[in-house]
Amino acid sequence: MVTEGRGEARAFTQLDWVRRQFRDKFGFDPHPGTLNLQVDRNAIAWGKVCRGTTIEPGAPGFCAAKALRVRVNDRLAAVWIIPEVPDYPANQVELMADQSLRDALDLRNGDTVSIQVVDGE
Repeated sequence: MVTEGRGEARAFTQLDWVRRQFRDKFGFDPHPGTLNLQVDRNAIAWGKVCRGTTIEPGAPGFCAAKALRVRVNDRLAAVWIIPEVPDYPANQVELMADQSLRDALDLRNGDTVSIQVVDGE
């Protein structure tokens, strides 16, 4: 289910080292911000067992993250970001893409979406 984020990802997605890694590893420059989803099960535990791609921290105070290529609503490519921090919510999913997923899919808070991991299984 689509949910409101805290607004912190907008700045993160525009950091030079994040943008560089996304261009190098995924072939796109990330749109500012993420699409936040709340799921009804422990998605993070499941995502952690997938291979994925590592996003290395490019500055002190940042953590590494695992990134998995996904398809949203069988239509749009995105990357699921799983920050490697112990207190990250187990039922939260954050997606990054080259465009606003909210706008492209006409999503509002409370809407449901499907995500399918397309690599890393």
